[in-house]
Amino acid sequence: MTRVPDFLIIGAMKSGTTTLYDDLARHPGLFLPDDKEPDILHHAAGDASRARSLYQNHFRGAADTQLCGEASTMYTMTPWFGDVSTLAREVAGPHLKLIYIVRDPIDRISSHLMHDYMAGRISDTDFDKVVRSHERFISISDYARQIEPWIHAFGRDAILVLTLDELSRDRAGVIERVVRFIGAEPGLVEVGAGASNPRAAIRATSSPIVRSVITSPFYRRQLRRLIPRKLLAGLRLRLTTSKDIPPAALSSEMISELAEELGPSMERFRTLTGADLASPVLQDSTP
Repeated sequence: MTRVPDFLIIGAMKSGTTTLYDDLARHPGLFLPDDKEPDILHHAAGDASRARSLYQNHFRGAADTQLCGEASTMYTMTPWFGDVSTLAREVAGPHLKLIYIVRDPIDRISSHLMHDYMAGRISDTDFDKVVRSHERFISISDYARQIEPWIHAFGRDAILVLTLDELSRDRAGVIERVVRFIGAEPGLVEVGAGASNPRAAIRATSSPIVRSVITSPFYRRQLRRLIPRKLLAGLRLRLTTSKDIPPAALSSEMISELAEELGPSMERFRTLTGADLASPVLQDSTP
């Protein structure tokens, strides 16, 4: 039997997906490999047979009784990464379960900026300019745009929408909701003590050579997925150094502009999913 995913955590980047993934990986009835983000649906380049073959290899250690999942946040990064919702249905079938965890969209942008700055993907500390120069920061926070193709492909009932705020306030409860949603036995997960991949743990690469490697498309889309997460974490400690995070990511003017720009998207997202992020900034900008 070819193993394909029973569930996908499709995003959003910098919204708690790693914490969610690590907690679910502790469930004995679930199989989540070390490579959290294999991005198989993009690597398959539209070929369903190739995607199934890649998934068969990715889930090769799973027991027959385990449900399999992965968490490639690139699946909700259009247009930076292509839409793969239709391919996901072709590969995994119409009963695939989807989890989409989001946060205040402007907070997500700020966290994303810090992430890319610390990783050496951006060097300019004029973050207002960076946001306007690189579409991905705003588009990934356009949650309505990102989730609509998945709703069209699978239907609203196939998608569990969560918020980082919920996960932070009631981590055990949220994990149990996810476990029940994907059809696993509840009550078997002991959640971790802290958040995975927290902002304070982000480190910077001081070597231009190392930075050029880890920011390259080859590393990010090919090489990284071959390195076990524990080994990768150890290498990062050896090859990176602590780096101060700039005190302010975005100006108040830029925050206001983003709130106005993203406000309609958030209204659309609420209509589509029923989720309410309760963002004071966005609420103030909504007529």
